[in-house]
Amino acid sequence: MAENMNYAVDSSWWYRGVDYSLHSAISNIDTTNRIQEKGAKYGRLYHWAAAMGLPDTCKARWCLIPDSCKSSPCSTSEMTLRKGVCPVAWHIPSDSDWSILVKTFEADTLVGTGYAGSALQSREGWQSFSPTVSGKDLFGFHAITAGARNTWGAYDYAGQVDGFWVPNESASDNAIARLLDNELAYIQRGGMQKTFGASVRCLQD
Repeated sequence: MAENMNYAVDSSWWYRGVDYSLHSAISNIDTTNRIQEKGAKYGRLYHWAAAMGLPDTCKARWCLIPDSCKSSPCSTSEMTLRKGVCPVAWHIPSDSDWSILVKTFEADTLVGTGYAGSALQSREGWQSFSPTVSGKDLFGFHAITAGARNTWGAYDYAGQVDGFWVPNESASDNAIARLLDNELAYIQRGGMQKTFGASVRCLQD
């Protein structure tokens, strides 16, 4: 998909907080209309469990060990074809899917190793780019700076970061996320608390 998911489920929110891509304090005031505008612009931010289509009580070690949400450990197919909040015939891209995407784009002569992030970032909305890390949006992915919602419900980093959930877990309370940053040309990979709100993209089956 060329935009972030904007499908409302429990434990999902529209961004509500400072938007660094707006250069006026007045434009960052969170009126109802302003929040709706941000929702239309960025899509929704999801807890990991919500993005995976699981009850929020299933956020801990869902695929690493059996828990009360299932009767057996996850299979490989569950990890790689997790529908979650995606429409029928689409799924949440796995960690392997993201690795393929990065390698494919870095192999393009217009991109090069270490520059997949800037190649996928939108050309507008990112704050304080250096000249070598400007958003190029070469392939229509249009990664926009949706920011994040932390565990305590605070919103931040719109204009600076866009993080995408993947089904793979990295620890009991963490899952893998792929992150695009306004000051980095590459795509980061790391663990993020499942109770953070992050974006979702869908990949066709």
